[in-house]
This record gives sequence, structure tokens and C-alpha cells, in this order.
Amino acid sequence: MDFVALTLEQAKELGSVDNIEFEVVYLEELGDDTDQPWRVVKEKVESNKYTVYVMKQI
Repeated sequence: MDFVALTLEQAKELGSVDNIEFEVVYLEELGDDTDQPWRVVKEKVESNKYTVYVMKQI
């Protein structure tokens, strides 16, 4: 299952198209000293360290 990051505006434009599944995920910054400087979290936590990514299944 592949995903591509869309802007929120792009997602809104595609939102009425059939058979396109969207998943909103968030990236939590872990710091530059880790092998993976971010991790995906499924639920938003109010924090300025989270960036919203609207994903389109392709």
C-alpha cells in the first residue's frame, strides 16, 4: 500500500472522487540524533511539533 502526501487543498479537491481513500496521519519530531527523525502517529495531539499530512492511497 503506497501513499503520497497531499496538501489539504488537494485532498479537498479529490474528496468527492469515488474509490480514493484518505488517511490523515501526523509526524512527531523525535530529534535529529535518531536514525528516523520522525514517527507517524495516527491521532493528533495538540502540539506544534506535529505536522498534518493528508495521504492519498495510490
